[in-house]
Amino acid sequence: MCRLESLIQSLKMNIFRLQTEKDLNPQKTAFLKDRLNTVQEEHSKDLKLLHLEVMNLRQQLRAVKEEEDKAQDEVQRLTATLEIASQTKKNAAIVEEELKTTKRKMNLKIQELLEMTSFPSWLKKIRTCRYLSTRNMKKMHI
Repeated sequence: MCRLESLIQSLKMNIFRLQTEKDLNPQKTAFLKDRLNTVQEEHSKDLKLLHLEVMNLRQQLRAVKEEEDKAQDEVQRLTATLEIASQTKKNAAIVEEELKTTKRKMNLKIQELLEMTSFPSWLKKIRTCRYLSTRNMKKMHI
């Protein structure tokens, strides 16, 4: 853009210089008029080229903006997917821990039952009474 502004400024200075020469030296008026017309035509062509370049740059800017928007949408989509995956992993860890706890409890219960079956009958009755009273205490939150 600086190059374009510089070119426009240069053309304006040439036009001003020719206009000043015309005013100061009336004998060169016809020559200066031709020269002025030539410079104005060049200026007009340059302005058209600059206008086309500006339009091209705007189109490129739009394309870059569209790509940026698409990339931002992709980032948001991937972030959401990552959050879902992270939450799923946390949930799986919680379920895994719950299953481990349940397994430990079941193993303890199995062990208790195996121990109860290996005792003589009079010990089994004592053990059963003890188990039932412990269980009742738990129900009553003692």
